[in-house]
Amino acid sequence: MNKAAFAAPRCPGTLKEGLSTYCPATLRKLFSGKQVFHVLNESFSEKVWRPAQIQGAHFGGQQWFRMRQEKNQLVPDKSGVFILKTVFHGGSSMRFHMEQPGNEHLCLQLASQVFQMETFENALIFFPDGQPAVISNFFSTTNGFMNFETLQQKISDKPISNYRQMALLIDTFCAASMIAKERLFIQVVFEWLIGNSDAQSKNFGVVKTIRGDDTTAPLFNSICTRLHELGPELALSGGLFEGDKHTPEFRENGSYTRNEFTAFGNRIGMLSHRIEKVLNDFVSRKENALQLIDHAFLPDEAKAIVRFNFLERLNRLK
Repeated sequence: MNKAAFAAPRCPGTLKEGLSTYCPATLRKLFSGKQVFHVLNESFSEKVWRPAQIQGAHFGGQQWFRMRQEKNQLVPDKSGVFILKTVFHGGSSMRFHMEQPGNEHLCLQLASQVFQMETFENALIFFPDGQPAVISNFFSTTNGFMNFETLQQKISDKPISNYRQMALLIDTFCAASMIAKERLFIQVVFEWLIGNSDAQSKNFGVVKTIRGDDTTAPLFNSICTRLHELGPELALSGGLFEGDKHTPEFRENGSYTRNEFTAFGNRIGMLSHRIEKVLNDFVSRKENALQLIDHAFLPDEAKAIVRFNFLERLNRLK
């Protein structure tokens, strides 16, 4: 492969300028320091890739595959520790169908770089024809991972209908529950802020700490679904908590604002000053977020939609 012909406009990991492939930080954190290139050696083929496919219902027709790393090469393998998520040409009327990988990568970088949230390490990677994908070391860092949908099934036949119910599961399964619930609170606010209407209970979870107890898992599978289709403001039908749309503020505004998220924090047991700090931190990092959106691997029209949605919701958090 003539790598010079595939030079990237910026790091496909951190989105930093002045680089034509992955920066040292991305290589170190995601690929154990090996000189992995941001373009795969071969295009997709049914025979090679299908055995490594992760079956399931994924947003927007995404197809997920497991991969393993051999020195500085990535290859499909059903026992690999990496997840690769991509979409294929054709067969979808969804707006910006092929931009889903760039969208998810941007959202995860916003979470980690701008809002200082823990995420699974990730980067964009490309097929030789230019088709993008997101690659993450999900399976190498998911020590005892279990999503909230599975946790709920351990104690009840009823599905989770609102985010407060997820927080109550933390009281049951996590030792340092207040820390874990604040992490979940931050994740829920962020997913709403970026416009992710696919933030289901299966997309949040818990992992084992080095002490062997459970805490809220790093963020993963985060995407601005508003770029691709219209949907509800929150993925769960019951919203933040039971009755969250019956407050005077919601009836007046007709949409979620800082009031509802403050009430949500109170209902899961957070201290008022911690709720205020979290929400103020989101509002204060506006400019840094906008700069990163400008660097995303997305067309300008798509960036404009993501930016508009982000600013409109950020304004409601003030």
